[in-house]
Amino acid sequence: LDHLASAFMESGWKIKSLHRMILLSATYRQSNACDPAKFTADPDNRLWGRMNRRRLDLEQMRDSLVLAAGRLETREIGGKSVDLWSEPFSGKRAVYGFVDRQNLPGVFRTFDFASPDSTNAQRFRTTVPQQALFFMNSPFSMEQARAIADSPEIKGAGDDGKRIRLLYRRLFGRFPDADETKVGLTYLRPSQPLPSPASVWQYGYGDGKIFTPLSQFTGSTYQVGSAFPDPNLGYLILNGDGGHPGRDAKHSIVRRWVAPFATTVQISGVLGHPAEAGDGVRGRVLSAGNAVGEWTVHKRQAKTDVAMIAVRAGDVIDFVVDSQGGDNSDAFGWPVKLTAANGAVWESKTGFGPPPPPPVTRLVLYAQALLMTNEFMFVD
Repeated sequence: LDHLASAFMESGWKIKSLHRMILLSATYRQSNACDPAKFTADPDNRLWGRMNRRRLDLEQMRDSLVLAAGRLETREIGGKSVDLWSEPFSGKRAVYGFVDRQNLPGVFRTFDFASPDSTNAQRFRTTVPQQALFFMNSPFSMEQARAIADSPEIKGAGDDGKRIRLLYRRLFGRFPDADETKVGLTYLRPSQPLPSPASVWQYGYGDGKIFTPLSQFTGSTYQVGSAFPDPNLGYLILNGDGGHPGRDAKHSIVRRWVAPFATTVQISGVLGHPAEAGDGVRGRVLSAGNAVGEWTVHKRQAKTDVAMIAVRAGDVIDFVVDSQGGDNSDAFGWPVKLTAANGAVWESKTGFGPPPPPPVTRLVLYAQALLMTNEFMFVD
């Protein structure tokens, strides 16, 4: 330290010169590898005979993942802060991440981000299950794995062996050994996509017999296309609370529930039409295409309870709402709850959300597994 202090003063207090001296030193540039004799003599590495492995901080992990996916924006410097953890995920470096002191995202706390409300001398390091679960399940890590697997270099490789070598070279800066290649080939051999977890809820329109899914999800609603109202079909829309039917009975709005297993279900709910204008709406519950309940409301609410309905796995129950002659002021609310005989409960409001992700390939999951390894997450 005395030597560094003297050199710092002699350089004219130039911090960049001090950094250069430290970073180019033999001590700083060591790897963590050492021979058994050195390790036995200094197991705690108090004499710096080797470099200690160091896990990347949250911001470094995030930028490393985005860089590996080929999406890190390094040319655009400056500008406003961005939300790092909400879709669509930004490619800007984590130094531009927005920090809301009153509403800090959970991922910050998971990875030991210091409280922005107080002064902290250091950032504590923990190893907890939530950290691994984040990389296994978060849309952010899955998106980076997909981008890596879908990159022209990886996707266009001639065979799985070449893909494995390219992945190792890209993520670890080395080629895999024979055992690593064998494990990778064994995992990638089945070529069919793995099933994606499907939601029990689907959203569409039709006449009670034909069901057409609504293709556009805005983040809060399902609708026909990007334009609203749709030039051809009008105000067709569904959200967590209710929605709006189309212009005629052929374009009724349909919230569909798909039975995950054989059981009997009881339905409860309230259909409401709050507007003073218009002529109201009709709501129907259809099981196997047959009406098991029907209600018409205009400027009022009606309970929509249905007694036990037997279903098999894959059977559907449709909650259909159509206009009564015209679709003016036909916005409605209809949250429903289904309760199974075994106590399982499905609620349309809490179960509302984006469409399920597309099926994942083994190559995507293999890339994701490599991204989670210590070799990628630690600095050696």
